[in-house]
Amino acid sequence: MADIEAVDSLRGNDAACWREAIQIYNEKQKKGRSSRKYINLSTTNNTEHYPKEHARELMVAAMRSYQTLKKKRGPFAMTLIWVYNNLRQYSHAVDVLIQSDPTVAALIWGSIGEEEERASRISSEGILEIIRHAGRWEQVSAISDLLNSARLRKALVALYVTVLDFLLSSTQWLSQGTLERLGISILSSKADKFEGKLREMRNASELVDKELQTQGNTIVHTVTDGWDLLTCVLQPMQLPIELGLGSLSEIASDVHIVMDKADRILEQAQQLSDYTLQLQLDNELSALTHENTRSVRAVLAGCGKSVMAGYLQEHLTAEGFGTLFYRFQRSASTTQSTPTSFASSLISQLLQKSTGLHAGTGAYDQLQNLATQFPLGPQYCAFKMLWAVAASLFKTSGSPFILIIDAMDECLFDGPSLPGISAFLDALFESIRDTRSKVVIFTRPEPMFVTAAQSGLSIFMAKDLLLPDIVTFARREYEQLGLPDSEMDEVLELVRSSSHGSFRWAELFLHHLGQSLQVADLRSRMRTLPPSIGELYRQSLLSGVQRFSQDELDCRKALLLAIFQAQRPLRPAEIADAFSLRPERAEIVISGLCKPLASTYGGFFHLSHPSVREFFELYHQADDISLGISFSDSHGLLAEKCLSCLLNERYADLHCISSYLIANHDENARVDTDVQPREGSFYDYAFSFWDYHLVRTKAPSKDLLRQANNFILSLQFAYWSERSRQDCGQLVRVNVAFDSLASWHKGLSREDQALIELDEYFERAYSLLGAAFDSSKMDKVLPWLARMTLGDFYFIRGLPEKETPMRQQTLAGLQGLLGPCHHLTLHAKSRVAYVRLYAGRMRASHRMYNEVIGIQRELLGEHSSHFLETLVYKGQSEYYMADFVAAVMTWTKCSAEALGLLGPDYWQYLSAQWWYAQGVAYMGQLDLGLRISQSVLQKRRELFGPGDSFANVVQITVGEIQLLLGRHDESIATIRDMVMWRRGAYPLSHVNRLDVEITLAIAYQAAGMTQASLTIVEEIEEGVGNLRSRFERYCQVAHLKGLLLAKGGSIDDALHLLQNTVTEAEEDQNNRALLWIRLDLATLLRRRDAEGDRDQASANFDNIVKDISGDYDPGFPDEPDPPRLLAAAERALRLVRAGKHTEARRELDSEQVDWRRPSDFWLWVGGTFCKDLLQITDSAFASSS
Repeated sequence: MADIEAVDSLRGNDAACWREAIQIYNEKQKKGRSSRKYINLSTTNNTEHYPKEHARELMVAAMRSYQTLKKKRGPFAMTLIWVYNNLRQYSHAVDVLIQSDPTVAALIWGSIGEEEERASRISSEGILEIIRHAGRWEQVSAISDLLNSARLRKALVALYVTVLDFLLSSTQWLSQGTLERLGISILSSKADKFEGKLREMRNASELVDKELQTQGNTIVHTVTDGWDLLTCVLQPMQLPIELGLGSLSEIASDVHIVMDKADRILEQAQQLSDYTLQLQLDNELSALTHENTRSVRAVLAGCGKSVMAGYLQEHLTAEGFGTLFYRFQRSASTTQSTPTSFASSLISQLLQKSTGLHAGTGAYDQLQNLATQFPLGPQYCAFKMLWAVAASLFKTSGSPFILIIDAMDECLFDGPSLPGISAFLDALFESIRDTRSKVVIFTRPEPMFVTAAQSGLSIFMAKDLLLPDIVTFARREYEQLGLPDSEMDEVLELVRSSSHGSFRWAELFLHHLGQSLQVADLRSRMRTLPPSIGELYRQSLLSGVQRFSQDELDCRKALLLAIFQAQRPLRPAEIADAFSLRPERAEIVISGLCKPLASTYGGFFHLSHPSVREFFELYHQADDISLGISFSDSHGLLAEKCLSCLLNERYADLHCISSYLIANHDENARVDTDVQPREGSFYDYAFSFWDYHLVRTKAPSKDLLRQANNFILSLQFAYWSERSRQDCGQLVRVNVAFDSLASWHKGLSREDQALIELDEYFERAYSLLGAAFDSSKMDKVLPWLARMTLGDFYFIRGLPEKETPMRQQTLAGLQGLLGPCHHLTLHAKSRVAYVRLYAGRMRASHRMYNEVIGIQRELLGEHSSHFLETLVYKGQSEYYMADFVAAVMTWTKCSAEALGLLGPDYWQYLSAQWWYAQGVAYMGQLDLGLRISQSVLQKRRELFGPGDSFANVVQITVGEIQLLLGRHDESIATIRDMVMWRRGAYPLSHVNRLDVEITLAIAYQAAGMTQASLTIVEEIEEGVGNLRSRFERYCQVAHLKGLLLAKGGSIDDALHLLQNTVTEAEEDQNNRALLWIRLDLATLLRRRDAEGDRDQASANFDNIVKDISGDYDPGFPDEPDPPRLLAAAERALRLVRAGKHTEARRELDSEQVDWRRPSDFWLWVGGTFCKDLLQITDSAFASSS
């Protein structure tokens, strides 16, 4: 029996709805009060689980999740913010849902691993969805009471019944032990039951939303729009977790729900006469229930086509038809305006309507492949690839659909992976024919749709049809504006004669008249009737010159520029902070200055209609400044506002910076709440987008450049940097910003370049921070933490000459201050061990890691992030010493511990997974290594986007494994992307670029692209000063060039180059790359088979192995090895290169020999992982013979 006391804390209609839902739910329980799921309301004495504690626990969990996941810019971050606000403001409703188990909070927000049961995943998804919508449902109950709507109340009660049913089943399931859950799942297919319950709950929620929309009045939309717009636009699509398609959901959970939501046109819709609306719907139904499969509605801008599309979808759904809906919204967002976004949305809707995909089905495999190939989301995928999935889902759906497409004219067809209009329509109509479905297209009249209109039923919504409704709407608007009755008839006649069927024109015209202060001014405005919507916008802007002061005009200009290029919706509070407006008056000021072009309707500052953005874009594209606004200044203005916010003196406070600094280095510390940016401030936007806007500013001013320079050299930069480290503990955001700034900086004039001291990026700010801490009376450990962070920056930028002294100095300082066994000292010592590793001192590094791990295990325990970080690096020391088995075992342990302690997003877990993939790849398990690497790549891209340096390194690994698997084309495409990125970030002499250039050249060679490979080789030889000083890379380049020469028939030149490389190497220079040269050199010598070639081929394996039998007389010190040892060395080497380590050891043991120097096989630290890519091929043999 479940006890609920929190329902008594609810007020009014919502409490009544919950009580009624509980009564209905109880009546459905066959066992009555004895049922485990029976809900007892009379629990006034039950204080064990006080509801406020439940809400508080959930709020804390929500905020922790937000702190962890806030790096997901844009929609997902907004979702989390909204979830928290929902919990805070509507905790009473949440308390009802939490029931009697306070551990549910942790279950809701806990990470669900890939191994978690499907039933648990579905349960947690549903609970999260309930919490996200709880506040909105509470508002709906208030609205149903306000409107006295029995239908809306009935739908809400029905929804609450499904919520209770799902929630009680889920919480009981999640509270059971793992083994118990597993047994139940096997016996009763629990996941399918949960999925059915979740589907019922979503259907009930959808019916509530549709009933709410049907009420159709201004009050309803005013109260609910803010909630509906956010929660529905951002509601993630539910896909099988194995597909990993989070990015797809963020693109696809979009417009088919947005169509229900309010813009100003929805208010106009309420004025449509019942007769006209019913006539239109009857026409639609008549057309759709006959043989016509295509219907095109041609409508002018602002004439209500989107309203008609929404009403049609609602009406058809109510009549029992299966409907799919998509609205193109180029004016609002380019991500929702392409054939690709259309296909993504259809996939989302079809999946929601299907009974589930199963592994092995065509659509499932296609989606899995796309998720792997395009980890950033389907917007990067070619349309034909996505459409193949959508077409497959159409065919397997089992029933025809009616597809409604709104605003087809706003679809963008100009893109490298996008189809033309003809190809798009052909693909669409082919799927419609194959499934006997039907399509209705709403569009403005456009020549490109002539063919589509001619091939099916076409209806033009003429102005005569809409005119009565427009006049009705205009009369009510006129009355609400309080304009004189004496002029009403003449104004309505002007609307009748000049609106051309556009509600939007009528609305703007009446707004234009409403600005008149006297009757004479009103009549003057009536005489100068604007001929178009664009002209109305133009007059609205120009008329402000007389009405507003210069300060007000400047503010309006800045506001419109900000909204034009803002990368996410901005709240009025953020606008107030950025533009120094009084927060309590921000919405009034924005509305007064920007109406009718923009508004704060729904809680966000946005353009009031898609046609406004189109109007602005026309002026922007023509570089027309006759409006007094240069839209090319938008990025510059936002960059200036962002930098001004970031440079606030508050963020230079040492206490604020130290709180973040300590939390980033001490796993037990937490950031003080008083040092975080103020809630509702502009800081979060500035934090995310300052560099985005800066690098896109057209002709940045000297002041803006100086402002940017001031920031990157300031203490405020250190605050921004430390705050960014909350993103899973790394300097990802710092590195991404540097890369974008470096590329942009190269394009500036020499004079402007001098204003940005980019070579001082990060270094100056942290040197300043260390000095400030030194001179303060604060904790003496703080300067050393600042220097430790500076060493981390040198590490990620690949600057060992700066990293080495900084990390050694930090270790000495902390050891002197805290002693050798303090956890911070050990943390610094682990970093010094990596310096040794980078320098090639593998054994010394491995010893240090073992020392640190031993003390950390005793001091901190194994459930410590510091311990796990050291474990990752210890595995690397084993890996570079070619002890792949030990390394894989180390990373296996690290992965398991990191997943349990930190979750799947933290770098310790993802790093261990990536290194594990490389280890198993060296052990011959290439497919496994590829799958894991692709999974890590996808996760990092989802978390941090395309600029993440960690993800970029992982992508190179993916390309190398693809190359080892013989997938040459895929490999080249994967690696080439990273080469282009590193060419913009590093000089050719830097190992991070040099290594990946070598890898690309090897991929070209393997694919038979000899000239492309040779071009890179020549660029390396010319562009890298003394390549011999990096002898391992020199051997790789010489080896590659030798193979290319052999391929081209220059066998003698190839042999000369390779033999000299082997002969001139000193004994201590022998390395893995040189060993592989010996193998291919031997092959080529035997192929040429000139006099002495065979002897030389064998002689090149001298001094590789040693006899350990005890019966061998080595003779003189410099005497060459006998043929037995030479042959054994060659056979064992070939096995090692093939990844057959066990067979190689068996070969050595059978000959009673061993490697003379195991260090010959060690790997070297660099920008790529695989040192065994080069091998002469059969085609090279053919060319050289």
